[in-house]
Amino acid sequence: MYTVLKKSFPVQACRLGEDSPLLKRLLEEKRIVPAGPGQYQVFSTETDGVKGEMACDGDFVKVDVNGGVYPNKAAFFLHKHKQIGENTYVQEEQCLQAWDAQEPMCDEITFLMQKKGLVINRQSNDRYYSAPLWGTTLFAARDAVIIFYSITRDKQGRIMYADYNFVERRVFEKTYERIG
Repeated sequence: MYTVLKKSFPVQACRLGEDSPLLKRLLEEKRIVPAGPGQYQVFSTETDGVKGEMACDGDFVKVDVNGGVYPNKAAFFLHKHKQIGENTYVQEEQCLQAWDAQEPMCDEITFLMQKKGLVINRQSNDRYYSAPLWGTTLFAARDAVIIFYSITRDKQGRIMYADYNFVERRVFEKTYERIG
């Protein structure tokens, strides 16, 4: 594992269930699709194109530096972002842990495989990683990076919980800096 700095820069985002030009456009483009009362499927680059990541009214959808969309839970988004304009926010810089296929296996990845459903498919470069995240199965290429948003350990140092996601390599290179 290594440490990365999530860089701070403006992003476009909208809150699901609220009226905004950005949300209207993403719905028209079918990048966000209603999935029942107050529920949506968000078609990020890690979805299979058939079933999107599940999000609800009140959650936010961000547009990444490559134009891809992905959901954020409201509490996380509001805690980590400051609004600077209509549908424009700045996320605070933060240090996070990361892992990719070039790194040796570590306890955190073993935990994800044993307890969180992470699968590493060494036979595929396009769907090297898969995991049940955001109410669907997400996939990522071999060059993607696994970012840990939080890791909780007990008093003996055993991992009890880990919050993580896949980050496409092109997005990672634009939005993160390796610092350790």
